[in-house]
Amino acid sequence: MHQLHKATLWGALIAASFAAPAFAVNAEGTEGSYAGASAVYELNDSARDSDNGLGYQLHFGVPLPFANSALEVSFYDVGRERALDGNKDYQTSLLLSYVYGLGTYGWTESGLALKPFVLAGLGGVQEDVLGEKHTHVGVDVGAGTLIGLPWYGLAIRTEARVLSQVNDESVPSEDFLLDYRLMLGLQVPLMMAATGTAAEAPQPVEACELAVVDPASGRRDCAADSDHDGVADGVDQCPATEVGVTVDAVGCPAVVAPAPVPAEPAVVVPPVGEAQAISFTDNSAIIDDESKLKLDGAASLLASDPSLRLEIEGRTDNRGSEAYNIVLGAQRAEAVRQYLLAKGADAARLTTIAIGEFKPVASNATEEGRRANRSVQFRVIKA
Repeated sequence: MHQLHKATLWGALIAASFAAPAFAVNAEGTEGSYAGASAVYELNDSARDSDNGLGYQLHFGVPLPFANSALEVSFYDVGRERALDGNKDYQTSLLLSYVYGLGTYGWTESGLALKPFVLAGLGGVQEDVLGEKHTHVGVDVGAGTLIGLPWYGLAIRTEARVLSQVNDESVPSEDFLLDYRLMLGLQVPLMMAATGTAAEAPQPVEACELAVVDPASGRRDCAADSDHDGVADGVDQCPATEVGVTVDAVGCPAVVAPAPVPAEPAVVVPPVGEAQAISFTDNSAIIDDESKLKLDGAASLLASDPSLRLEIEGRTDNRGSEAYNIVLGAQRAEAVRQYLLAKGADAARLTTIAIGEFKPVASNATEEGRRANRSVQFRVIKA
């Protein structure tokens, strides 16, 4: 294989590696580039005067910027015993292939998922026959299945490929050769997805730009503050405040012109002792306008009766790591608490707790159930 051809193939792979979407032929819980190795049994063209071959294949792939697609380079090496004298002929190839995933089947939550795929490629094939080397253009097509394993993103990879080449030198009586390959190997990810099992350790509070403290549990967590106004993004209702502007407890300018509101907003007063839910969009701790009406009613009820207090539980669905979901649940509960404080509620009568993904109120198996679990549950009770 010429060095120029090798440099061109590797250059194409490096450029493609900047693509962001996860590739469907990665194991469940992984994304990005991957690599693997396989043992090969070759059924060579019947016109060859040699036995079937044994060898190996190495492959490296990167995702492309469209669904279920990747670009993959593979190096293949095989030896065949000649019938003439018992010595060996050899074949090596370097191929660049387009790979397309056909979906995911099986038990994805446990990682034991089946992911069939097809591929087609083009590259160079070098034959070493009777001590003479010659190189040809090869076309490669095939199909296979990735079988996910529940450890570190590993997967078993099975493949069947057909390699064709215009070649009248290996077998002078033939102009066109077809070799069939059966492969079994192991594939490893070069990175884990954000929802993988290997969660990062929490950043030390001392290294945080901003630390969020839950007054009920004493838990301290790092939080982002994109506009540097001293209010965490999960609580900040005005995330684009200019630097230097004085803000209130929810990150909005202290003096703000009132926005147009309905003449008579439908404030919802919650019944004492009955749980009320405030839903959030995925990966968010921002309170929507409909939920604010419920909280306005709760603030009004607290103001009318000093014997009442409020319990606030921050919840999430089960996507993401447990540690991340606890932090997100705390941010959601704190967003509700800060909103009630801004409405004049007494901090001593508000209790927050981060439930995270634990004790779900609905099944996480459906989108409707996950939406119900992405919530804050609050209850007005007698002190």
